Amino acid sequence: MQRNWAEIHRNLDRDLREWSLESLHSIYLRFGCAIVRNAIDRMRLAELEELATGIYARKPVLHISDLDFSEETRGGRSLFELIADPLFKELRNAIFEGQNYSIHSGACRRIQGSESNFDWQQPLALHLDSQYHPFAFTLNHWIPFQDSGGDIAGIQFLPVDYRATRMFCRFTGHPQRSPEEFNFHYFPADCLNPERIDATFGDGCLFQPRINAGDVILLSNWIVHGTYRTNAMKRGRMNVELRFIGECIDIAGLVSDSGRNPS
Repeated sequence: MQRNWAEIHRNLDRDLREWSLESLHSIYLRFGCAIVRNAIDRMRLAELEELATGIYARKPVLHISDLDFSEETRGGRSLFELIADPLFKELRNAIFEGQNYSIHSGACRRIQGSESNFDWQQPLALHLDSQYHPFAFTLNHWIPFQDSGGDIAGIQFLPVDYRATRMFCRFTGHPQRSPEEFNFHYFPADCLNPERIDATFGDGCLFQPRINAGDVILLSNWIVHGTYRTNAMKRGRMNVELRFIGECIDIAGLVSDSGRNPS
C-alpha cells in the first residue's frame, strides 16, 4: 500500500511546545524518528559552535568528542547541554523502559559542501549506524550548528519503525557473508540500494527536511539515513550527534530473538 509520505513527514515535524511526551514517544515508535523544532537556545548553540571551530583548528580530525569540549573548557562545557530540555530525558526514560541505558557518545562531524570545505568529511551514503556501532538500540540526537538542507548540506532519512527497517535490510542477527570491517557482514551487500528503497516504500519516502540551528532530529541506530547534498549546497555543514545506548536490541519491553547486544 502506498503511504502518504508528505503527511507522514508533517506529522513527525513539530515545535518543542507542540510535543507532549506521549505524542513524541508515539511518533518515534511508529516512524523511528521525530523532529523537535526550536529546542535549543541559539546563543548556547553558537557558543559551542565557536568552541568546536577552535578545537577543529588545532585538531583536524573527522570527529571531535565531548571530551574535547570538556578539556577545552576545564570541564565547564559539554555538548549534552544542547538537550537540557526535560522532554528529552523523559523521552529517553520512556524509550528505554525496562532496561538500563547510558551515554554511548557525543561528537561533532563536518560534511563537505559541493564547492567548499574539501578537507572535511565526504557526504555519507545511505546507511544504518548499526553497521558501524553496536546493535543494542541507540537513540541519536542529530543537531546542526547552521541552518541546513538549503544552501548547506543536510540530512535525509527513511521514517519507518526500527523493526520494519530490520526486515527491509534482511537483518537476522547472524553473519551473512565473510567478515568485514565493523558489522557490514551482518547485512546483505545490496540492502540499502536507493532503487530498492524507492521500489519498496514508494517515491518521496526519504525525508530531506530543512533543519535550522536550534532544531533536533531524533533518530536511532536502526534508521536508514545519510547526507542530503545537491550541487546547490555549496557550503559544508557541522553538526552534533548525541547517542544513548540501551542493553537490548529492542525497546519498549520487546526483546527479539537476537536478544541482548551480540556485537
